[in-house]
Amino acid sequence: MADRFEAKLLGVLGGMGPMAGAVFMERLTAMTKVQYDQQHIPAVLWSDPRVPDRTQAKLQGGEDPLPWLLNGIRHLEKAGAKVIVIPCNSAHMWYDQMASKTRLPILHIVKATIDDLQNRGVPQGKIGIMATAGTLKTAIYQQELESRGFTCVVPTDEEIEKYCTTSI
Repeated sequence: MADRFEAKLLGVLGGMGPMAGAVFMERLTAMTKVQYDQQHIPAVLWSDPRVPDRTQAKLQGGEDPLPWLLNGIRHLEKAGAKVIVIPCNSAHMWYDQMASKTRLPILHIVKATIDDLQNRGVPQGKIGIMATAGTLKTAIYQQELESRGFTCVVPTDEEIEKYCTTSI
């Protein structure tokens, strides 16, 4: 009987901004094709909006968010998560450090995006990137996409300043 409670549990490291995790959970439920409720993916959300701003940390020497990210991972491990997703783009600037501190696999948001592009028949070519100012300026998408043969089209610095939020 106890084995039925040991099923794979998805851990969601959220709270950066708070809506990213909430929207991820909503989309996970809405986009999972099931015949009945009990077929949905069991998940637990750790939503901690106190995580220091990732953009300020990387671009302006602000407080390091890594201890907060690792704290969330520890809580997800204790909750029984078997794999972790992080619906915050900028948190992935600490992906390697997070992955090295847990036994759990962490889905990489940029690599998952590229896998999705390729699954949709877009193996290479020009790709437009819209994101927060911090995500664009740290080039986490551009570096990985370009290493896989894509050409990135991004807003200019002036367009980023005018149209993109500074962080989320």
